[in-house]
Amino acid sequence: MRNLYLAIILLTFWSCDAQNKKTLSEYSCECINQISTELNQPKLIAEIQKCVSDGYEKYADEVQEIITDFSNNNPNSDLTTMQNHVRKVLTEKLIEECPKYAEITSDLISKKRPISSNIIKTVSDEICAEINKLEETKLSNKIVDPILMKVTMKYDKQIRNEYNLSDREQMKKYGYDLSYKLMADCEKYKVFGIQKQK
Repeated sequence: MRNLYLAIILLTFWSCDAQNKKTLSEYSCECINQISTELNQPKLIAEIQKCVSDGYEKYADEVQEIITDFSNNNPNSDLTTMQNHVRKVLTEKLIEECPKYAEITSDLISKKRPISSNIIKTVSDEICAEINKLEETKLSNKIVDPILMKVTMKYDKQIRNEYNLSDREQMKKYGYDLSYKLMADCEKYKVFGIQKQK
């Protein structure tokens, strides 16, 4: 009988311990929440990187698990590809689960490329309105691309006044400018946009 009580106590302790154990993304988010947004851009980036690096060290088992799963599904991957995958997994979780991280990242990206074009604002606003009507909460290229194409075609003439869409580099610039503007102004697009930039 005594052994049974001991087993129950141990099981209760282990289940509580498992519930209290944080994940890599939870740890990173808590650390990021302590960072002052008053810091200048290089310091802000350095502090976020420190939170993530510390998380990789403290949660080495979880990192190894992500690498192992990826490696099993992609046996020919090199170390850099596996490390990039870990970064992508953590970034996606932080964007979805850590509002402060999503906000800081979005601000950093939009400050990196300020957009003053009126046509980009018009196109961005219309795309955002279309995206906000969608029932889906998680966006993908399959969902977003048709909206981008439809609105771009609608404003084709005005866009071509500012961007030479026949030129590959100009077409790329239009795509980047639009994506940055959407990330700065469209809350629902923000997560999807940041993931595309990573």
